[in-house]
Amino acid sequence: MKRIMIPMAVAVAAAIVTGARAEVSPKDEALAEIAVCDSVLAGSNLSATERDSVLEEKAYQYALATMYAMRADEYEEALAYIDSGLPIATDPDVRGPLLTFRAQAYTFLGDDGLNYARYEEAVRYYDQAIEAYRDLGSQKDVARIIGKKADVYSNHKMVSKAEETLARAWQEARESGDHMAMVPTLTRIKNFARQYRRHALFLAANHSLDSLRPYVTDPALRMDIASDFAETATASGDFEGARAIYTSILAEQDSMPDGDEKNLLLTGTVDHLADLCFETGDYDGAIAYNLRNLNLKRTGNTVSTFGQSLVFNRLSENYAAKGDTATARLYADSVISVITPETDPFYSSYMYVLGGICYRRTHDYQKAYDALTTGIQLDGSHHDIIPLISMTLSDLGRAEEGIDIMRGYANEVGAEEGYDSPNYAKMLRYTAQIEQSAGHKEEAAASMVKSMDVSLGNIRSRLRFIPSGMRASFISALTDLVAIMSEK
Repeated sequence: MKRIMIPMAVAVAAAIVTGARAEVSPKDEALAEIAVCDSVLAGSNLSATERDSVLEEKAYQYALATMYAMRADEYEEALAYIDSGLPIATDPDVRGPLLTFRAQAYTFLGDDGLNYARYEEAVRYYDQAIEAYRDLGSQKDVARIIGKKADVYSNHKMVSKAEETLARAWQEARESGDHMAMVPTLTRIKNFARQYRRHALFLAANHSLDSLRPYVTDPALRMDIASDFAETATASGDFEGARAIYTSILAEQDSMPDGDEKNLLLTGTVDHLADLCFETGDYDGAIAYNLRNLNLKRTGNTVSTFGQSLVFNRLSENYAAKGDTATARLYADSVISVITPETDPFYSSYMYVLGGICYRRTHDYQKAYDALTTGIQLDGSHHDIIPLISMTLSDLGRAEEGIDIMRGYANEVGAEEGYDSPNYAKMLRYTAQIEQSAGHKEEAAASMVKSMDVSLGNIRSRLRFIPSGMRASFISALTDLVAIMSEK
């Protein structure tokens, strides 16, 4: 933004006010300058040219105040300054940043709503961000925010709405012709399709991404595409193929100059490699990668208490798989111990849930129950841990309580996602397991049969759309169910 030439009266008044202040923040200085402009505008001795100049100076100071508010994550306050500054901003070097700040503020507020499961709020802010980016003529950002809006619907289990919104995002991205919009949108569609078994959609997005790959020259985007194909290999059960792709990505990232971007890329890649090592039974390799990731979560721009908790969870899982229960318990304790009074309740809740999962692995069921229930008390949005709580009650000899909770949750999932959905079949399976442990054999058998029917229906309707490499993972839930039924 360029500085506006202002009348001498304003300059003198500003100098006097500034000289009288001590140790004020840059934002407060900008607000004080706005007050000076208001004082001058209240006078009657300004010409039309001088008045316009003072108004432009006031708009400039609103832009400065907005910038400092944005830096402090004070987005609502920033929007108030923008609303005051835009009507009087005529200089493009002032108006342009205000419009950009407005779009960014709405986006950040939408992200907060998504991260904290305030879904209606997230949609409202994303809609405002979409319109703000349209005003700026940035179609690639419009596509990006529509994709974020689809994430809201997906997280809220509004599957059809999410799919419809993703189609809009892809249309905007394709029309923009910008690889920075097209690649992330296609990878978002593939992730959604994997999660909700939309196999025709997955194949279409995969084909589009593969067709686009030869034309992408940006190194970061090429790395994103490689990561996506590694995730596809993982989903199809080709863990060694995925590990080879991520190992190649890691070598490229290790050769980058040290800096914030390198750290952010490394922590994601190391995380994937740790998981792949675990899947292939290389527990020592998983531990080594997780320890490297733990170091990244403790230093520099990637420092994160929540991130440390996630890594402690994985380390506990690694040692439990090796049969080292004592070390697994130590890391289970670490998952919760990093919570501080300053930790946001939403993240504290998640960390307690992770701790509960770890304690279940080490058969410390009372500790697991205490941690899981604390987690859901801190934030009720973690409904997906209800099956864990129900099964933990069963492990504690309180199966009847677990049955009541599990049946209610299974019905809730069926109502939200469909009584023919894979997730509903999974909830019926959990219900049957708890019913069996309580000695309700006939009820358990009925729940198992119903789960089998739903699973078979999914296979009949969808198997023909599934690539051969993904069929094994798709039917794994069904084969597990058959094994359990045979046991009973």
